[in-house]
Amino acid sequence: MRFRLLETVRVYAREKLFVSGEEAVRLRRHCQWCVDLAALAHSETEGPRRDEWNRKLEADHDNLRAALLRAIESRDAELALCLAGSLNRFWATAGFLSEGRQWIESALGVEGDGPPALRASALFGLSRLALIQADHRVAVSAADECLRIRRDLGDRAGEAAAIGIKALAVGRLGDYDEAYALQEHSLTISRELGLSREANEAVFYMGLLAMYRGDFERAQSHFEESLVAYRASDNRHKVVVLLHNVGEVAWFTGRTEAAREALEECLQLAAGLGLRRLVADTQRSLARAVGDRGDVDRAYELFRESLRLQREIGNREGVIEVIEGSACVAARQGQVRRAVALAAAARTVRAEMAIPPDVGFQTELDSRVEAAAQSMSPGEAEAARASGSAMTLDEAASAAVDPSWG
Repeated sequence: MRFRLLETVRVYAREKLFVSGEEAVRLRRHCQWCVDLAALAHSETEGPRRDEWNRKLEADHDNLRAALLRAIESRDAELALCLAGSLNRFWATAGFLSEGRQWIESALGVEGDGPPALRASALFGLSRLALIQADHRVAVSAADECLRIRRDLGDRAGEAAAIGIKALAVGRLGDYDEAYALQEHSLTISRELGLSREANEAVFYMGLLAMYRGDFERAQSHFEESLVAYRASDNRHKVVVLLHNVGEVAWFTGRTEAAREALEECLQLAAGLGLRRLVADTQRSLARAVGDRGDVDRAYELFRESLRLQREIGNREGVIEVIEGSACVAARQGQVRRAVALAAAARTVRAEMAIPPDVGFQTELDSRVEAAAQSMSPGEAEAARASGSAMTLDEAASAAVDPSWG
């Protein structure tokens, strides 16, 4: 049960605290309570109780925001870094990407002698959120600084984590060989230290890198190994994430019904856990699968919902992926001009934003669009590409979720 004061009573009580000289004591106690809550949540949000703790933190998000603001305004580097580092996993999984990143960047910008371990934790959080938002160079830079601090501290477990997050960002920049080698190094350190959870996360990340590269057989092997371990540990959040990736691999390998089944289950579970980013990504993936099976109305309903959420959480690449997904469905449905224009728009926007595509998905998209374009004259195809390339991100996104466009 939660209790609230009427605003007039709260203001009156606070005035009395100022008069009595006890307001500073109250603020210190409030900040300490927030620090304790965030620290406990950080240890819990990687385990099987993640969704429960995400709900606890969301219920007290305004309290945590108030403590962060006080720490930053009072130039308390230690308090700001402590809170920002502890909350980054919550911000990432609950979908507060832009807000969380702003808090972390503000905390890192506070001048003062914040403990190096806390600074490293905040940098790791910045790398995580920047990675999700497709700001991959910032993700690599933050991971590198985090890695340097943790090596100086002799924190080998922290070193493995920093290498792992850097590997994902390097992979998204297109250097899959380096990324896979980095992730294998992270796995080796975790196994040497006997860190089974961290080792399994590295295996999962290796699956992601293989999928991004288009090596679906290897990706499937890594995901299956990781899924067995996460089911055994009752980590529902990671099980749901893996269901999404298993569905993606099934779609890439032409097993459309298997993809639909896995993604339907993932969407239901992710919505129940309040995982907005995963919901948005799964809606996009499921839209491709049901669109391929001919349920175009539902496909565009899912694309629209995914676009709304991707915009809400500040995921730029997620918006581009909705455009690309719509182009895939259009190509399969024989909407040739639409497919060619949307694919060109997505390619242009990626180039402008310096967000490289995943090799596996780009190969699938190009194959579909090129096959569809065979029915067009060279002039018609060029006109469609020019039309798409001239679009802004918002224009292309609006066209992508409007099946009548094109």
